[in-house]
Amino acid sequence: MSTVRPSPLEFITRGFARSFAVPSARKLIGTAAFSLAVCFFAGVGVAEDGGSKGLLIAADDLFARGYYESCITEYQRFLFFSPDHPLGSYARYKIGFAHYKLGRLSEAIRWWRRALDFAPPTHFRQIIRYRLAFALAAHGEMELAKVELLRLKGEHTDPALADAASLALTAILVSQGLYTQARETLETVEKNPGPLEDCRASLSEACNILTQLGEPRRAKSPGLARALSTVVPGLGQLYAGDARAAANAFFLNAVTTYALVQAANRGNMLDCVLLGSSFWFRYYQGNRFHAGEIARAAARRAQAPLEQHFFHLLRELERCLPDKQVTISWEEVSQMEHAAP
Repeated sequence: MSTVRPSPLEFITRGFARSFAVPSARKLIGTAAFSLAVCFFAGVGVAEDGGSKGLLIAADDLFARGYYESCITEYQRFLFFSPDHPLGSYARYKIGFAHYKLGRLSEAIRWWRRALDFAPPTHFRQIIRYRLAFALAAHGEMELAKVELLRLKGEHTDPALADAASLALTAILVSQGLYTQARETLETVEKNPGPLEDCRASLSEACNILTQLGEPRRAKSPGLARALSTVVPGLGQLYAGDARAAANAFFLNAVTTYALVQAANRGNMLDCVLLGSSFWFRYYQGNRFHAGEIARAAARRAQAPLEQHFFHLLRELERCLPDKQVTISWEEVSQMEHAAP
């Protein structure tokens, strides 16, 4: 029975879920009317002074109430009326966040990348990069997610946010089987735990597990399994511990070999060529390939308990982190804009 490999971001699905959760706001008629009224008067304000933040207030209100399609429209109206406004990066960030809430990962990634292009080097820029890394990972673009997390770690980042990035990067590396790199990443946190000082024991245990995962083990060798199946079809599967697959491979290759020999005995070379190229060679090559895959799966199953325990420790470490300050308002962004060099 195959074991499901832990998700690269499994350890954060509980801890970080609060940051990404869709609010269960009730779509009441009164609330909708209030929001539309705010949008109307905000639009009037923009028309009057050309620099009003009324549209941002309206869009934020819609976002908080779960009206993501409507808030996207209002943020885009703000960008249309004030394309060069200092808070343009905030509007783009919130558009990306709304798309994320709606499950449109590609659009969220696109808008967050645009927000990064316009954001000054402040804590807000780090929040955008943090969100972008998780969206890339959820979209299956692990290498790009690793790049963003490494960039985040290289910036002058809030300690809690930097440690959260290190934990996420470690999770991705473990999911890719890069245990040595994962251990090196986690050891940088262990040397200077900062916010994770109270969880040093879990941090040390996680590093020890990564050391064990990185050590060579007496597991089934995929190369040896393929070699054995080259000599005797099914022998590699038997070596890997799958007797049923071994019997199936041996039977199929025996049948195709028998048919090939019978065609040769009859002197029917056309049948020999067709059987050899269409069936015999196909089953022979497939037998070797599957023998290696079964051996590789057996090795993964042997490491699965350690990996599961590691991800459990990683979730504990995430819970040890204080507020990572990944929720931000336009007022805070505006203050950062003025303080930025």
